[in-house]
Amino acid sequence: MSEIRSAWEIAQEKAEKLGKLSAEEQRQQKENKCNSIGKALARRFLGGLDCKGLETALDKYSDDEERKLITEAFLSHLVETIDLEHDARLEKLEKGISCLHLEQRTEALEEIEGLLQEHKGAEQRKRQEIERAIREMLHQRRISGTAIEQINIRAKPEWKESLDELAQPFNERLNEIKRGLLNSYKRHRQ
Repeated sequence: MSEIRSAWEIAQEKAEKLGKLSAEEQRQQKENKCNSIGKALARRFLGGLDCKGLETALDKYSDDEERKLITEAFLSHLVETIDLEHDARLEKLEKGISCLHLEQRTEALEEIEGLLQEHKGAEQRKRQEIERAIREMLHQRRISGTAIEQINIRAKPEWKESLDELAQPFNERLNEIKRGLLNSYKRHRQ
């Protein structure tokens, strides 16, 4: 009489036939798992998770290497979200670094903050310049009053392009600072 086996038993037999994972494959799986956990924590943190919640979530991982990998992925994701348009995310990164007691990274954060302020000022000056040119053009066409009260600078491709060109060197510098910040954390971790 044939023996009835469960799907689990059949899967176990197949897994045994495939063999065990190599040390490199195990390390890669661990890194992928930690990366996913770190990114998920970062999304939750950006969504409102507080320091206590972050610490509680990290306390679930007692393995030091695993915890470091998760922390690195968490910080990496927070750093990636910083851009010229969303400076509030810098505050979240600062809070995250503070929650993890990594205050030695404040120099890079100050540099990012200065860059964001510099970009904001340059963009404001460029917007005013474009608005003046638009108002002058509309004035020459005898269009005035409430019809031109709100001007959407990004509506015309050439105006948007002008603002994007202005932002490019700032983005390059920002990416450089972000890489330096992550590299300094990785060096500190080792």
